[in-house]
Amino acid sequence: MSFISGESRWADVALATSARGFATCGQFLTATTLTLSLQTSGAGGSAVAGMLLAATLPLVALAPLTGRLADRVDSRALLVGAGLAQSAICLALAYTGHPLLVVGLVALLACGLAVAQPVLAALVPAMVRATDLPRATALNQTAGMLGVLTGPALAGFLVGGFGTQVPLLIAAVGYLALVVAGLLVRSRRGGARRVTATGDGPSVGVDATDAELAGGWRLRRDPLLVAMVATLAGVIAAIGAINVIEVFYVRETLGLRPPPMGW
Repeated sequence: MSFISGESRWADVALATSARGFATCGQFLTATTLTLSLQTSGAGGSAVAGMLLAATLPLVALAPLTGRLADRVDSRALLVGAGLAQSAICLALAYTGHPLLVVGLVALLACGLAVAQPVLAALVPAMVRATDLPRATALNQTAGMLGVLTGPALAGFLVGGFGTQVPLLIAAVGYLALVVAGLLVRSRRGGARRVTATGDGPSVGVDATDAELAGGWRLRRDPLLVAMVATLAGVIAAIGAINVIEVFYVRETLGLRPPPMGW
């Protein structure tokens, strides 16, 4: 792991943190909006489960590849490309109604998130000194959690008041935060370059060898991490099952319906 040698770049941290918050909010805003849309249109639990699985599976399946991309490809190119692609996909979702097409587009949307997340996480050490890493990481994680909490709540209000198109269009705009961050963040990593220490100064750290040093690491060699990953996977699986059931439970079993359009 490489750190900046000069003063920490808190402006870069703010940009990356904001981008993660907006992107995470957009992901959950989109997933919740489509869940409500599929249930309203009469789609069954299999369609909702397929959509939520498509929103999650690429994050897991592509993790080995996207981690290498974050090390070997320019972070600016990845953030700009992922942001533009996700915004375009979300725009297409706003005008798509067929469940199979929705599932396919959601899977592509999750692929973009699978690229953006490790890039943003890997950029944090390149922005700050080692002593500032805990604070910068906490800000980054907090932004992600705020996005997780805000997205579904915002989706409920927007779907109830304006239908499904408006929240999806808002999410499409939100993904452009990744593009803004990619263009404005001065700290860069990946590709053939080394991590920049200061705006005009020398370089420190090695991007290319980071991937080489990590080549010998294996998850199964660390029992603590294996236990943590297995536990976290179980919790996420349980939450995913609840997410499929709860929309039908609230709307059909409890009989709760959204207010009239335009309230």
